[in-house]
Amino acid sequence: MIRIAVCDDEQHVLDEISQMTATYMRSCNFNFQIDTFCSGEELLMEIDQSGMYQIVFLDIELTEMNGIRVAVQLRKQYPSMLLVFVSGYSEYYRAAFDVQPFQFLDKPVNEQTFLPLLDRIICHVRNNMEILPFYYNRTYYAINIGDIIYLESNRRVITAVCVSGIFEFYDKLENLEKYLEEHQQHFVRIHKSYLVNTSHIRELRYSEVIMSNGMELAISRDNKKYVREYYMDWIGGAGI
Repeated sequence: MIRIAVCDDEQHVLDEISQMTATYMRSCNFNFQIDTFCSGEELLMEIDQSGMYQIVFLDIELTEMNGIRVAVQLRKQYPSMLLVFVSGYSEYYRAAFDVQPFQFLDKPVNEQTFLPLLDRIICHVRNNMEILPFYYNRTYYAINIGDIIYLESNRRVITAVCVSGIFEFYDKLENLEKYLEEHQQHFVRIHKSYLVNTSHIRELRYSEVIMSNGMELAISRDNKKYVREYYMDWIGGAGI
C-alpha cells in the first residue's frame, strides 16, 4: 500500500490535492491511503504513531512550524521519503533545496500541472519499492532498492548499506550496476568500489559525495565529470 500525506493550512488546497490524488489512484487500481493534516505538528505526531508515508505534499508557508522545519525532521528520520513542496511564493524555493524535495508544486493547484507530476511521483515510488534479491550462506534475502544508500565492493564481497541496516553477500559490482540499470534504478558509479543511490545523495562536492546517513564517499578522479553530469541531469529531471 502507498501511504500519502497532504499537509496544508488551507482547507481548499487539502481538498483539491487529496481528491485529485484519490481519483488518480483509483483509476490505476492502486492500493493507497491518503491522510490530511492542517499543521506540521499533526503530521509529525501521526508519523511517530503510525510510521512513515512514502509521499508527503507539504505546504512551505504553514503557520506555527513551517514546512521547511517539518521537512528537516522528516528527512533526518526517513531519507527515502518523497517530499513535494507546495507554495505560492517562489522565493522560498532556495531555502527548501537543503532538504532535497522531489519537486515543487505551485499554487493555485490545477489538474494540468498536478496529474503529470503525480504520474512521475507514483512511477518513482513504485520503482523504489522493487527489490534486490541475493543469496548468502544458502539463504535467500530481498532488500528494498529504495532503502539502499550505497553498495560497496571489497573484492567479491558486496556490502549493501541501507536505511534498515547493513547486508553482505557475494557478487560483482558490475553485475549489480547492470541489474539496477535494467530496472530503471538511479544509481551512479562514483568509484570502482562504490555504487550510490542518487536519491540518497545529500551533497555533491568536487571529490566526494555526502550520503543521507552522513557517510562521505570519495569520487575517483576519472569519474568526477561523469558523476557531476549524471547528478545534474537527475536533479534537472526532478529525480526521474
